[in-house]
Amino acid sequence: MRPNKFSIDQIIRIIAEADLPGNSVSSVARKYGINENPIYRWRQKYKGMRGTSCMIG
Repeated sequence: MRPNKFSIDQIIRIIAEADLPGNSVSSVARKYGINENPIYRWRQKYKGMRGTSCMIG
């Protein structure tokens, strides 16, 4: 598996941006130059996490 080019905080920010009213997953994916699929996967993996509260270690 390839390493992620986004930090966990960036991923949380991208998910939050995609969840804002008026935004779509596809528009946010285009903005960051990624496919929509990682955003859906990240939603499942990081569900309920916000900002630095999800840091490991």
